[in-house]
Amino acid sequence: MHTHKTRLAMAVFLGSMALGLEAPAPANSTKPHLVHETASTGHLPRDAKAPRDRSTACEGLLTELNYSAAPDFYTLDVAIEADLAVLFVAEQTPDGPYEDRILFYRNTQGTWAEEARIDVDSIGCFYFPRRMLSISGDRVIVSLPGDCNGSHGEARIYHRLDGQWLLEATLQSDNPEYRDMFGISVAISGDAAVVGAPQYTPFGRHNGSAHVFRRVGRQWVRQDILLPDDGPHSGASFGVDVTIDDNTILAGSLALDTLKIFTNEDGHWQASEELAIDGVTRLARSVDLDGPRAVIGSRDEDGNGRVHVLHHDGMNWAIEQELSSQSNDADPEAFGHGVRLQGSLVSVTSGTVSYDDPGDVGFAELYQLKDGQWAFLETIAWSDLPASYWTAPQADLSGNQLIIAAPNDLIGADLVDIHTISTFDNGDDCNGNGLCDELDIASFASRDCNGNGVPDDCDLADGLDDVDGDGVLDACEADCDADGWPDDDEIAQGFEPDCNDNGVPDSCDIAQGTSPDSDDDGSPDECHPLIPLRVAADGSAFFDDIQSALNVALPTATIMVGPGTYHGPIVFPDHPVALISEEGPGHTSIVGDRNSTVVRIQSERGTSDHLLDGFTLTGADVPWPGGGLLIRNAAPTISNCVFRGNRAPRGGGACVDGSGDGTAVFIDCRFHDNVAFGESLEGGSGGGLAITDGQVSITRSVFLGNQSAFTGGGLVINESTVQLDRSEFRYNTSELPGGGVMIAESTLDVSASTFCGHSGGNLLGPWNDLGGTIVSDECDCTDADGDGIVDSNDILAALENWGDCPGADCPADVNLDGVVDVTDVLMMVAGWGPCDT
Repeated sequence: MHTHKTRLAMAVFLGSMALGLEAPAPANSTKPHLVHETASTGHLPRDAKAPRDRSTACEGLLTELNYSAAPDFYTLDVAIEADLAVLFVAEQTPDGPYEDRILFYRNTQGTWAEEARIDVDSIGCFYFPRRMLSISGDRVIVSLPGDCNGSHGEARIYHRLDGQWLLEATLQSDNPEYRDMFGISVAISGDAAVVGAPQYTPFGRHNGSAHVFRRVGRQWVRQDILLPDDGPHSGASFGVDVTIDDNTILAGSLALDTLKIFTNEDGHWQASEELAIDGVTRLARSVDLDGPRAVIGSRDEDGNGRVHVLHHDGMNWAIEQELSSQSNDADPEAFGHGVRLQGSLVSVTSGTVSYDDPGDVGFAELYQLKDGQWAFLETIAWSDLPASYWTAPQADLSGNQLIIAAPNDLIGADLVDIHTISTFDNGDDCNGNGLCDELDIASFASRDCNGNGVPDDCDLADGLDDVDGDGVLDACEADCDADGWPDDDEIAQGFEPDCNDNGVPDSCDIAQGTSPDSDDDGSPDECHPLIPLRVAADGSAFFDDIQSALNVALPTATIMVGPGTYHGPIVFPDHPVALISEEGPGHTSIVGDRNSTVVRIQSERGTSDHLLDGFTLTGADVPWPGGGLLIRNAAPTISNCVFRGNRAPRGGGACVDGSGDGTAVFIDCRFHDNVAFGESLEGGSGGGLAITDGQVSITRSVFLGNQSAFTGGGLVINESTVQLDRSEFRYNTSELPGGGVMIAESTLDVSASTFCGHSGGNLLGPWNDLGGTIVSDECDCTDADGDGIVDSNDILAALENWGDCPGADCPADVNLDGVVDVTDVLMMVAGWGPCDT
């Protein structure tokens, strides 16, 4: 087994080759090793540096805390936001191999302490420029890019709930089997996240892409796939670094001479501007955004590093200023390895190109915006810790804080600093703790929740209101009814009810229009299980979109949906709810597109009592499994639904990927004209429905005219147990055998069902006939008027008998489901021409 040091060294070499870069020279066995005397304890040691002379003059840069580690410890990336710092590290275990983990640190009154640690799978490939961590509020996205041979990677989003960091989502490429280095860079901002995949090849080798995800309820769904252009550009490696802020995305590349700026318009990300810089041939290999400004690290035509700050004037992006290195130790090619921007501060991290010279140093240069100009502020360097072009320091900014790690992968030594940067000359020290107020607040030694530049303890001492005596200024606490008492105190004391437990008094939920109160009892409807929430596309109900109702629905809630067309993606909550259309699938549709599965049902608990009843799910054309519906680790009931005209590599109409501890149920459903375009059993197949690792019951359902580019035109079953009762499979097609149903390593019990007219055969694989099943190469004639020919007269007969016809002589109901509808017409078209005698 390779040690982590060997793995990292090889990763650098392979990663450079994979991206078409000039590889660094291999490590020299005679290279000296630095030895730290700190004993390894398995935890990140923390030592306070000797404080500088802290006068009340707030100037320059102050090192608050220092983290150092023994030679068996490596920091691969760092991130900071407010009082949270996160480290991606590799530590040597007692039995020898290195393990990768995420360390979370929290600053409480000026002291940084470990809050949590999470072990993650070994990664294997780290190469320039890498952004493996990003923080947004109580969420952290982590990059897991796969190995340097190009195997697929992923990104994980962790969410802090009740003081614990929990895995919220695992994001993967649209085709996880392809080696696109998905996850080499990540960024998150609010409810949106972006993941780079620099070896994505829709047009040419290493064209690259950036995948955008957005949070809907508790789920993260793919929103867009951004590409550098609409044609081949081999070797662009677009997505090697990514950044997002609000409605703007930048993605770095290694070979493009223009930078595309993407903005969110009507729910889709589009390239809104394109920027070029004279003399720069490799534009934006590293990128960062903050509000109306961006900073990009590039390379010019001579191979030298260039760093530019951009500014958006409300109409367009333009160059605000070029930054110049102030370090005499820097090789010009290495300047701008990594860039970070926060407010009026920019950090630029660099190293030297030579990989073996022990005199190489890694450093960061700080710049500050003063009087409209970016001025050099300070250089931070480690002369005793060699670094290189490939292993320059990792850094991040938040407010007046800079976190920086100076790694050296081959030497095995590490240093992580957190600095507090002063940008003003404010010498006040109101609480007499030896820190001027600005650094007191910036280093979190004191809070300033109202943002007036005065520590809260001084505000409280000066008599600012704190009516509930909790040590927090009333001005900093939510008071939705403006009665002078904080909401949390009113709820805790029982003065205000909060039936939906969202931390907002019920009266405010109703008054602010976030919850309905149809019976005017002063309590939100979602708190009454017997009162259904209503959705109407025409605006006649409290909700006019389905997802808004699902977001507030409590367990066991029922949501009634009026007729009309709604848009996906629709994501169910983890707890059980019932989503029911009032007028059925003929009048109520949910429409997807090329970036969204129509409906997604996923359960962290492994079981669910969800109900989806009476909808047409249509229009999805997605690059991941499950076009119309994706069920993952859940067991809902899907009733009276139509899956029509959806496309996906696997499960064009619907996909069941695990049913947890329950049985997923499809009853009275119709799958027609769906397409699975994948070309493998695991990654493709199942035009109508694909089932993997699940228990599924299908009753009185019709699979008609679905297609698969591999196998299982109507249905594919893989490692699952399925019961099929009183259902029909007609005229489904596949390129390989299994046009109707493909069964692989599964149990299929069939009763009173019909299989006929399939291209590629009816059933492929073992199945159990429980009686009453018809399997035929030809389907019964769909002649509705009895003249022996299926033609336009039969279509007219269907139109004349359109709608319900239970228990009556209804020859136009060719699928015998008690309804004459579009499925019957499609079956007539499929059997067009003279009937066999």
